[in-house]
Amino acid sequence: MLRRVVLLAGLLGVALVASGSRLHANSLHVTVSPTCACDYSVTASGVTEPNAAVTVDYFFVVTSNGVDYNVTGHLTTTADANGNYSVTASGQPLPGGCADGVTFHGAGATMTFNGSSGPEAPIDMPSSMTCPQTTPCPAGSFSFSYDAAGNLNIVFDQFPAPNDNSYGVNAVGWGSHGHTFSNLVGSDHAGFQLKDPGGVVRLSFNIDYISANASAPSGYASLGPFGGDGGILVGSLTPADIAFTTSLANNLNNVNIPGLFNASHVQQFGSVNVLVNSPPTDAAHQTYTNSDPALTGWDFHDTYFVTIAAAKLASLGFNPATWTVEPNLDALHNSPAKACPPAPGTSSLSVTKREVKDKQVKVTILNSGTVDEIIVGVQASWPATNGKLVQVKLDGDVIYDNPDIDPPSANLTLAQLVGDQNKRKIQHGTSDVLVLIFQNNADTNLSHYTGMVSTSGFALPILP
Repeated sequence: MLRRVVLLAGLLGVALVASGSRLHANSLHVTVSPTCACDYSVTASGVTEPNAAVTVDYFFVVTSNGVDYNVTGHLTTTADANGNYSVTASGQPLPGGCADGVTFHGAGATMTFNGSSGPEAPIDMPSSMTCPQTTPCPAGSFSFSYDAAGNLNIVFDQFPAPNDNSYGVNAVGWGSHGHTFSNLVGSDHAGFQLKDPGGVVRLSFNIDYISANASAPSGYASLGPFGGDGGILVGSLTPADIAFTTSLANNLNNVNIPGLFNASHVQQFGSVNVLVNSPPTDAAHQTYTNSDPALTGWDFHDTYFVTIAAAKLASLGFNPATWTVEPNLDALHNSPAKACPPAPGTSSLSVTKREVKDKQVKVTILNSGTVDEIIVGVQASWPATNGKLVQVKLDGDVIYDNPDIDPPSANLTLAQLVGDQNKRKIQHGTSDVLVLIFQNNADTNLSHYTGMVSTSGFALPILP
């Protein structure tokens, strides 16, 4: 079983800055959440001057197989009238391939507001994370970590199959049978269990995905193991023992999209009623690129989040070194379930050649299938000596141009790629050359790169 380990910790930065006759407390809290899909999300939040333009720059180092990869990035947002701000970027690629023994260090973040320097802060990340690859579909992930207090934090993600948070008229990839909000409310749940060193299940429970809940802003929330489609199968749990939520509950209850619902369960903005239809994406409903700016922050992943308190673990005699934390796949229920996509690298797309020349890294991709493939995403990481990623081409067509992207990585989605899909097309029975063009001459050691090309149906590793 493949296991990956992630290490780090962090805190909160605060600074006081005078503005006119008032003294503003400027604060910064940055959280980076790596996943077993070899990517991470980063959230920055805090308080600054009312309506200030805020930029947060962050950095950390990933060490994989003895090689250090510097990761940097920045987030921009505008504080509200009270000076509060929060911004999240998801799906950022982690360099280094996420092999066994991945570690993180040298992390920090800085904030500027209206061009003035604000506080610095370390980055809050889990102290460790183990990723057994036991999920219904290859793209899913089951991971767990222990925080500084000894609590066990579990994340079970099913995206993009067998389930997701797309439904109604905007369901993505569900075919003729479709996917509705009521499907998610009706019976969906996931199972979790702890086994002692002898393989005996000492705690087993199901977490409800989403159910009616009058105390939630939207009127819907996860009831965990205490109601809805949840339940306790082995052992016992009290509300003090466990915390829980799901990605759909976070979407609907002002976590991912602040202010979406008021206290009367009335949706305040958005182009769709999210209790009927998920946010719109592309016209053909083939991608998960949100096309409604008002609903930015919607998480299309179908994810369960569970925390078991350290005190409960101690009462069981739990030992992280000898006990097993795993999904109970026999209890997993998705109604309906979406068919699993092909695993990365098993599609009709394949890489036939890789080369470095001057400022360019070239990857020849063969489409041996019977249908054309349209590129909808490009992920890459590269050595800092290459400088910025300036342009991406497919044969002679430019599919990404400015702005130039700082090293060490880029995650180009459909929103950043050229709109003309003919320029992103790899016709069946032909080969096209994907070209990454850098600011400086490119490092010739291909093991210093990682890369992935996504189409509507496949994810193809292209580097190293």
